[in-house]
Amino acid sequence: MAESILQGFLIKKIDYRIFDEIITILDKNGNRINCISLGSKKINSKNSRNLFIGSFNEFIIFRSSSEKRLSKLKKTTTIKIFDWKHTNDKSFILLNKCILNSLYTSVEFFLFYKNMIDVIESNQNEQIKILIILKNFITLSMLYIDGDIPYLNEFLNEKFVMIPNHKNFINNLILYLKNNVNINLA
Repeated sequence: MAESILQGFLIKKIDYRIFDEIITILDKNGNRINCISLGSKKINSKNSRNLFIGSFNEFIIFRSSSEKRLSKLKKTTTIKIFDWKHTNDKSFILLNKCILNSLYTSVEFFLFYKNMIDVIESNQNEQIKILIILKNFITLSMLYIDGDIPYLNEFLNEKFVMIPNHKNFINNLILYLKNNVNINLA
């Protein structure tokens, strides 16, 4: 296992065994990296105080030599902490779902996440934040899949977005963006 140092956002944590967690990191290249964080749920863990979803951290990991095995987190330090008051906001949940369900990875997805974290931490209305995230995510996705976003409606439901008839809204937003936003594929 080779040691790697990377910076990125913690975008997902899953409990594993009694004291361990499986974490997903969005690094500066837009790659999603899954790691096991051994002992991070223990009270005296050096990493537990730095593993907050949405926070920008520096991670030291031991890369797995096999694709079938998880990399191991050695240490993490927080560079910019995400305000915990927003962790249950629908806009933050939507942002993480967009990144985790995206079929593509690139630097643009990292920049999208970074910019949308700033939007979420702003004092705007929650509905406005959701619309900004949707608009930017659809615009970004159109660069890679020519505007066909079949999985978007799968994780947007009426309880989540609170937009009546959200499927028509999403389709109209996609049509509007296709017609009015100049997307440069070069």
